[in-house]
Amino acid sequence: MTVKLNLLRLEKEIIAFENRPLQKGKIIFYGDSAFTRWNDRFGVTPLEEVITGTLNHGFGSATAEEMLYFYARAIKPFVPKAIVYKAFSNDAVNGYSPEEILFLSERILEYARRDFPGIKFFLTAPFYHYGQYPKLPNYHKDRVLFDQMLKDYADKHEDCVYFSVMDDPRFTVDEKIGPNACIKRELFQKDGIHFNQQGFDLFADFLKNILKDTI
Repeated sequence: MTVKLNLLRLEKEIIAFENRPLQKGKIIFYGDSAFTRWNDRFGVTPLEEVITGTLNHGFGSATAEEMLYFYARAIKPFVPKAIVYKAFSNDAVNGYSPEEILFLSERILEYARRDFPGIKFFLTAPFYHYGQYPKLPNYHKDRVLFDQMLKDYADKHEDCVYFSVMDDPRFTVDEKIGPNACIKRELFQKDGIHFNQQGFDLFADFLKNILKDTI
């Protein structure tokens, strides 16, 4: 596996987590800009205001390897009761294979199991996107493969819950569901990658049901 870390660009965001008042026992959202942009900096109602008991530790265009590297600072001090985890798109852009992404993700989960016995994991399936991602060679094929690998992993671990917005017809074109479905274009910002307010509102409603026994 080739290391592709680019840590300097992310340091400011990690320091921002560290400078906030320390809140323990929350559900931490740990992932890429699908979480990062759920923030008033990007013109949408923040995650922490719409789903109680959460901390948004999404950062930058993070990859699983970068999330593993920053685990000791972005996760461990906050003693989460659950982690909502998301990876794939940025990993694919940086040349990681589905197998590498899963391997790195597993290491994050193993660290959390060791540090926080009884913790629960909610594993986010990769989204369908418009914009730049589908133009990458093998992106769709790798996304579907990683989706299945993530689901298989969750099925084998009682502390994991797999979920996919693409299994909810409210998100999808013509109400088709599954990893080959397309998310409605109107739920995204102009870039076709990040949810707009409408998309995040629907995502919040979806997640409240997924997390209802943990919130």
